[in-house]
Amino acid sequence: MKKSLKKLRGAIIGAIAGIGLLAGCSSAQAAAITLTTGYEGGSYHNVLGGNLAQILSERGHDVTVVTSSGSVENLERVASGEAQIGFTQADAYAATNSRVEIIGSLGTECLFVAASDASGVSDESDLQKEGRKIAVGEQGSGSAVSWDYARELEPDYLAASTYYQGGILALSKVKTGQLDAFFWVTTPGNLDHKYLKAVRQEGSGLHMIDFNDWDMNDQLPNGDKVYEFRDVEVESGMFADTVEVPCTSLLVVANANMDSKALEDLATAVMMNGNRIQGK
Repeated sequence: MKKSLKKLRGAIIGAIAGIGLLAGCSSAQAAAITLTTGYEGGSYHNVLGGNLAQILSERGHDVTVVTSSGSVENLERVASGEAQIGFTQADAYAATNSRVEIIGSLGTECLFVAASDASGVSDESDLQKEGRKIAVGEQGSGSAVSWDYARELEPDYLAASTYYQGGILALSKVKTGQLDAFFWVTTPGNLDHKYLKAVRQEGSGLHMIDFNDWDMNDQLPNGDKVYEFRDVEVESGMFADTVEVPCTSLLVVANANMDSKALEDLATAVMMNGNRIQGK
């Protein structure tokens, strides 16, 4: 009887110790992570953020995905530690000299310009003249940062008047002659983008222009070019129209002081599961 009680007591103690050990392992594995993305409904939030969060959660991390106004706010949050991971355009990173870690790239985004047929703007050099008016998106947005950075690299763009307005409303002002041009940033080949569809609509009174000033050359701290010029198709078909535009990398960045296991898992996810993160 005494032997049975000893065995029972030993089994209970062992079970309690095992439960405690499992609980300790679970808490050690799960690092709370805040992932700052973009606006609700955008690809940064709905596609990249959701997919990356899912991959990290499969590795035992508790991930909270939050919306933001875009690249600049993401960089500010990650640098301050308010968030541990974020997405940003490479030109926004270069323009802000942000002190965050570049983990890797998830494809590219390109800079596009549309102009009114009546504006006299036929190429990017026309945006280097006084009296031109261009809408570039709301202050702090990725497109606004890209335009401001373009003006830093090519000061002649400072001759144009910049309006920090975005959306279809700003594009409609180009159509009606209140503004001359409209600037935005999106992935190349995204023919369903609402701005491109509006410009390409028959009778829109708008057209796309090349944005290819070669003074827009700069490098990231790792030596990579901020921009790569590409001929991007703006319609489908064998003889599709193209525009030559600068394209920049979409970066995943992290706070250098985040949990080491989470940082390693993030680097692994970006390197080994990039297509899944992009929803391909």
